[in-house]
Amino acid sequence: MSHKHINISTLRLDVEGEFIAKLKLLTVYFESRMNGATAHQMQKSSAEGRRYKLNYGVSLGDMRVMAEEIKRDEKVVLGIMDYDNLWSSDIREAMLLALLMVPNEEVTVDRIERWVGEIHTNEMADMLPFLMGWRVGDGRAMVEQAVNRYEESGVLQRIAYTNLVGRLVSRGKVERGDEMVKRYMERLATESIEEANSIMFLRNMVEVE
Repeated sequence: MSHKHINISTLRLDVEGEFIAKLKLLTVYFESRMNGATAHQMQKSSAEGRRYKLNYGVSLGDMRVMAEEIKRDEKVVLGIMDYDNLWSSDIREAMLLALLMVPNEEVTVDRIERWVGEIHTNEMADMLPFLMGWRVGDGRAMVEQAVNRYEESGVLQRIAYTNLVGRLVSRGKVERGDEMVKRYMERLATESIEEANSIMFLRNMVEVE
């Protein structure tokens, strides 16, 4: 019996080409709601190294509407590989789209850890926990991973993890008195000015009466 030979490198190129074609279609959505003034201000006010490769300045409200439109668009059928690539694209609106549209069953501890590792803007350190992170299936496992990763992480990753733990507590995905939450609180860099807002948010969630 003969077996058809599959050229893995060609297959990878085909998959990548398919994603690029989808991204071009999505760019039409981004451009239709582009706010140039907002995009310029965001990029201007961001420190070097904390800017997006591309930023269309689309509001979060418009991004939510856009996500619903894309779900109904038969020309743009997104799979999990697409969400990972959208997140890695360093295009602000593509990253927001990934956060909004990735299915709940694909919001795993492993995926969140990988995506947090790629964060390089303050906005995404807030948006990942707010839009996607709290939907993780095993909240306690996520907090445990945050505990393990905190001290070795960069400042934006620590902000993301702190916001994430706060969101998980506020959504009831993990009890505020859970031992893992307590262990995370013990690791907080209380002298970090950059982390002050996320730390305050978490403390408010944990210490609420």
